[in-house]
Amino acid sequence: MSTAEIYTSSEPFTQVFSTEPNAQSYSAPTDLVAVPSPNGVNGYYDLTMGRYGRVVPNCVMLKFYGQGGNGLTGNFRVYGVRAIQTQNAIPSGWTHTLLAEFAFTVTSGDAGVAGSPVGAADFYASTITETTGNPNVSDAIISPGGTIAGHVMLDTKGCQWLLFVPKCGTASSIGVLVAGV
Repeated sequence: MSTAEIYTSSEPFTQVFSTEPNAQSYSAPTDLVAVPSPNGVNGYYDLTMGRYGRVVPNCVMLKFYGQGGNGLTGNFRVYGVRAIQTQNAIPSGWTHTLLAEFAFTVTSGDAGVAGSPVGAADFYASTITETTGNPNVSDAIISPGGTIAGHVMLDTKGCQWLLFVPKCGTASSIGVLVAGV
């Protein structure tokens, strides 16, 4: 009798923003002509990560964090970004599709570490809700509350890029870590 083994990709977490954003309102993305280019500021994350063709992870793990203290809030909208092509299969641009929106509350019980991308003044989100999307059907939300960091498993729906659009709420700045799974 033969057996089958299933392996899951294990990619390290990547910090999407090199400087934590402090936007107080959402900005709407517009279609692009050129390929998105992640620069640590604009919120783009490449799901292909240099892989051949258009192979992308089925989902990504997200960990939200923020600065300012216990009980402060933040939000992220997550857009999938896909290529647009003509009827002759000629690439002609990129368009955005809203995949989900998350609201979160940070806890001072679970902080980052001095000298790392998520520093000692950053606190992980322990309470997470999906305000737009399909919670716990397409996306799995682990929201333990208290002093334990939560996370989200977001279905990428085959998109080649993700765009994270922040809105701070009461936190002074917020960030997100992403890992393909």
